[in-house]
Amino acid sequence: MVVTWRGTMRKEIIVLTMSDKHKGEEGGYCVAGIELGNANSWIRLIGNHEYFKINNTEVVYADGNMCKPLDVISVDVEKMTRKFRDSNCIKDYDDNMFAIQPENYFVLGRFEFVRKSDIDEVMRIAPIGNSQYIYMNSSRSLSVEEAMRNGSSLTMVKVDNLELYPKKKYQDDGYQAHYRAKFDYNGVHYEDISVTDPDYDAARTEYAGLVFGETYIIVSIGEEFNDRHYKIIAKIFELVYTIENNRFKLFHAFRDCQYLEKYSADIKYGLYDHLEETGERPCKKCQERLAEIYGE
Repeated sequence: MVVTWRGTMRKEIIVLTMSDKHKGEEGGYCVAGIELGNANSWIRLIGNHEYFKINNTEVVYADGNMCKPLDVISVDVEKMTRKFRDSNCIKDYDDNMFAIQPENYFVLGRFEFVRKSDIDEVMRIAPIGNSQYIYMNSSRSLSVEEAMRNGSSLTMVKVDNLELYPKKKYQDDGYQAHYRAKFDYNGVHYEDISVTDPDYDAARTEYAGLVFGETYIIVSIGEEFNDRHYKIIAKIFELVYTIENNRFKLFHAFRDCQYLEKYSADIKYGLYDHLEETGERPCKKCQERLAEIYGE
């Protein structure tokens, strides 16, 4: 039983990340997004499970459907404070985390689906980072002291020249391989940043070497590992593929593809018949939609 201190709140959130976190049979997700109505601020949802991950008991709706990014949900939460932690004998939540991840709220029940959002709404309301660096420096991690001084652990930034490459080869035993990313932000180059967005799981996708077009990423600061806090790309919002940089010849087959923020005449895209003739392929989301239409 969770002990609350009259601090239980019902929050409405646009879910932006459902990245993998020590995933097992019961799930395992890092869920974060934008809290609506509170200056559109960042919020991370943590659960009463190992590693404070969110499991299927929270993310599966009452109708059996699974929560997905861009869902707007309603959920009961309580701010993760020392008083809440100590009253509930929550172990392994270090004092440093109150400063490093101030966005954390403890989930007290199942998510409730409210409506679907879209990338247009996200781009209108999400706070877009514009600092000199992504979290204080150009490296892939922060020291504990740096992470505590930084004072936040979620940000969304526009990056250039995002490219993914596999760090480890997929293993037959089910190891979930993660891509690593390199990109430029504000003229600064970043490399070897882990990608936990399940849409870009290296075991199931072929995005290695793909240079993205206009791209926004959500970068999280993870828990301490070997005395460091690592920067993690929890979500990639690729708004349009460009022909010049598209090594895998992936194009958008629909003008209203969810990955497109805007559409202009000078950006080429492939219609289904053209894709068949040239051997080019639509993006993953367009391919799923084509399969629904054509039964392929």
